[in-house]
Amino acid sequence: MAAMLKPQLQKNIYPESVMILKASGQFLKKRLKDLVQNKKPEEVQKWVDGKFEKKLEKFEEFNSYDQFKKNYTDPNVKDLGNFPMCKFFQENSTEVFEIEADGNKYEMFESMRIYVERFGRPYNYLASVNFLNQEREEYLVKEEQERKEQDKNQDTSNEAEIVKVKQQLQKLADERLQFVKAHMESLEGCDDLNMRQFLMKYIIPLLTEGMIEVWKVGPLDPVDYLADYIFKKSNWA
Repeated sequence: MAAMLKPQLQKNIYPESVMILKASGQFLKKRLKDLVQNKKPEEVQKWVDGKFEKKLEKFEEFNSYDQFKKNYTDPNVKDLGNFPMCKFFQENSTEVFEIEADGNKYEMFESMRIYVERFGRPYNYLASVNFLNQEREEYLVKEEQERKEQDKNQDTSNEAEIVKVKQQLQKLADERLQFVKAHMESLEGCDDLNMRQFLMKYIIPLLTEGMIEVWKVGPLDPVDYLADYIFKKSNWA
């Protein structure tokens, strides 16, 4: 009788191990209640109006291992009943890993992960090598485009900085030209002074002060430093 009830084994698609999630009827009813609240009515139509209870009752009837075991060991029982799914796997030397689904969700998935990877991490649910290579190539192309864009922006920024520096130098040159022009105009009003008197009055004091300052500071370019010093002092005057 047991042989008649036993399902036919299809070896070409038969697994070496299976995982079975177990949960109480109370837990499943609570899950259904949450599902009905969060889903559209048409999406849960097959579970409401008593349909879920009927499906659960039928499942328990077909998968009652305790009842099957009792019937199987009792010689007076001729009708063994339905062949449980768990018993089917055990009869065919399949490793069965049962998990309580109504426990902690993290622990449940972690247990499943550990069980799946017990002989090493499988690759059937991971990205293929070709996909990873393609993804890597796309990343490198994108990275190269971003680098070129950054270089372009940097060149634009450098050009703007060069223009700014040129404008500053031009402004400084214009200011110095204005200073020379003003100085030449002042010279025209000093025709009555001889060269020595003019230098002693207008040049030597400022030049001497600037040379002392150059000696104190010790700049890398003393002449340029002295010129800037005289220019600034002349403007202050």
